[in-house]
Amino acid sequence: MLAALLVPFILIASGLFCLKHTLALRDKQKLMSYISCNPKAKYWVNRYGTDKVQQVCSNKLLPLAVTVCLLIMLTGFIAMINLMA
Repeated sequence: MLAALLVPFILIASGLFCLKHTLALRDKQKLMSYISCNPKAKYWVNRYGTDKVQQVCSNKLLPLAVTVCLLIMLTGFIAMINLMA
């Protein structure tokens, strides 16, 4: 019973995270807003600079985050199919 409630929650959460990361990947203004406002990102900006952080985020971190979200969604869909069978 708990799995039947948990799987849709995981699907919705991973979908929202995937949407957030995709929007940041497509729109440089949203990415710069995130880099300038987030305390965790400010640490990396102070250490490496804004341009380097933006480059690493857009080339490596955001595509990796989207891939992980899609894998979590795929796992959730497989779990939902197994629950329905």
